[in-house]
Amino acid sequence: MAERLRDLSIFGRKTFFIAPNLAFIPDSYLQTYLSHGYECYAVKADASFPLEQKIKMIISLFPGSLLVFDTTSDVPGVDWKSLIQTTQQVHGSDVVISVIYSKKWTIAEKTHFKNFYNNVAKIEGGCIGLEPGAAKNFERLNRILVKNAACGRRKSVRVPCDESSSLAFSFQGQVYKGHLVDISISHFCGDIDVSGNSIPVFEKISGVSLVVNGMQFFSDAALILRRGDSETARCIFMFIQGKQGSPGLYEELEGKLSPQLYAMETAAYASKLKKAYSAM
Repeated sequence: MAERLRDLSIFGRKTFFIAPNLAFIPDSYLQTYLSHGYECYAVKADASFPLEQKIKMIISLFPGSLLVFDTTSDVPGVDWKSLIQTTQQVHGSDVVISVIYSKKWTIAEKTHFKNFYNNVAKIEGGCIGLEPGAAKNFERLNRILVKNAACGRRKSVRVPCDESSSLAFSFQGQVYKGHLVDISISHFCGDIDVSGNSIPVFEKISGVSLVVNGMQFFSDAALILRRGDSETARCIFMFIQGKQGSPGLYEELEGKLSPQLYAMETAAYASKLKKAYSAM
């Protein structure tokens, strides 16, 4: 328990939007949340696997997660009240539940809804009203993420890269190459063949080539941490831009990298769940 609480304070909670209505929660929201340090995934209701079983598997694999149920979605065979109340009762401290309702409902409908989920089902994540296509939905959902500590202390999500991913750069006449281990919109990590050479920290390295699961781009960076003194060292870099070496990627590059990171993270999550489903 202590270890889980420590991890949640550092890394935050994984957030799963259950049967999200795209009119309320488009995929672009989840992609943007990822770039802000939130791990958010959509759990769609389809014929591949019963929604109730998907929820049980998610809680088993990722205890402490935040489940955001979109009760405005009409899912055949699903009684939202029964499913959510049972999930809360059975899993208790292993999950935090939030529920979405439509702001277009009547005052009486909203009052009844909130009373049931807050006082009967006793969810802890809160109720949130959304409107189809409303620009304010993004910020309303963001408040739920903040309230339920979905981010932790991190500023961005590090996404693992596949075996084909690489990085390469030239510094002071020496060429360095290696495997790109993981990447976020602010930092990246690689195992580099340093061959005994020393790369000074916080020195600008121009034109680093990065291949991220097949997508290549170039950016300036600075080494901030090195682990290991052998020929291959684990090195962590920070993206920098401009003559002053300001932290971060140029806006255009960030716009290209963010969708790639979201696709990678979503694919990894889907693969993990698929393996778990197959084992049942």
